[in-house]
Amino acid sequence: MKDIYNKVFIDNNNELIDFTNETIRRYGAIKHYNKGEFLFKEGDLPGYLYVVNTGLIKVSQSIGTGSDITFFLKTVNQGIGLSESLLGTKRLRYAQCLLESTVSAVSLVDLLILSRDPRFLHGLLLRVAKSYLQVQSNLAVYTHLSLRLRLAHLLKNMSSPDEHGILRIDVNFSHEELSNFIGSSRQKTTRQLNEWKQQGLITYSRKEILIFDIDALTEQ
Repeated sequence: MKDIYNKVFIDNNNELIDFTNETIRRYGAIKHYNKGEFLFKEGDLPGYLYVVNTGLIKVSQSIGTGSDITFFLKTVNQGIGLSESLLGTKRLRYAQCLLESTVSAVSLVDLLILSRDPRFLHGLLLRVAKSYLQVQSNLAVYTHLSLRLRLAHLLKNMSSPDEHGILRIDVNFSHEELSNFIGSSRQKTTRQLNEWKQQGLITYSRKEILIFDIDALTEQ
């Protein structure tokens, strides 16, 4: 009975988030961004809440040492910019497109109007909760795992299997960007990638990363 309840509860939550996404798409404006363009930068006042329709967008923060740390990689149906929009505070992070992307953007005025619908508001709160849990999970990875395991965890989460069962990342990430994701230096990240490549566990080029044995990468 408990398992049935949990499934119904989770399904209901997912439906509410889907409802919120579709409402934003219905009342929001479609915005197109090229690779490298910013949705917003640190210090900007919040103007819109976004839902990703296509592409890939990173949400990162400068840490004052000439490098950045990336908190989220946002893809289709995921939201961006909710916390500052609800609080009315300046952006603490920036959102930058890693691929050509399209988003639906709803203004803060429209957000207040839409939030009068309890289903829409509930969906927003669920999204905040999911983001909070994701940050907690990322912190656990970054603070307790070695660089090798952090990088393996990142590659696993970013990849998807092709028709041959090989895990593939079709985004042209630089070693600097991968380093920002895991809180490491570019030199250490490059050294680890080269070690895996020499062992035949992965291969990479400017266009893609292929992972042949994810278990070997993630073993303790």
